[in-house]
Amino acid sequence: MKESSDFGLIMALRKLKRTCKALKLCFLVATIVLSIFWIVVVATLLMGWLNGGAGAINAVLYAVLYGAFVVLILWNLTKLFDGVGREDAPFSSSQADRLQTIAVIALAGVRTPSWTPRCPEGSSNVRQEGQAGCAGSVVLDVRRDVRG
Repeated sequence: MKESSDFGLIMALRKLKRTCKALKLCFLVATIVLSIFWIVVVATLLMGWLNGGAGAINAVLYAVLYGAFVVLILWNLTKLFDGVGREDAPFSSSQADRLQTIAVIALAGVRTPSWTPRCPEGSSNVRQEGQAGCAGSVVLDVRRDVRG
């Protein structure tokens, strides 16, 4: 009876390793494809900025930072599944550290809302009884109901 359960466990671990190797390959391909796409996007944005697009620096910085975050997350996922495929124990401390790194990178990419409302060009800023917003747009008043 014990040999039967050991055999089942060994077969399950082999299947897990095959699956992790396949996932590692998928994440590696995704990382490479995204890295190439990211480099092309950043180069295109940089060329537009260098050719006189003064407002394009925000787009360049956004593309560099968020592209780097995504590439780092994909690379850490690749290494995570690589560890299991290389005979490392599942749920080891090194894998926990990689998951923690992924969480920190993901949190670094979270945008906080801007607390100062900006109106589009050509519209006036509306400030009436408890309302703040742009003329011609939907504003939210103090009572939290929508006014048009």
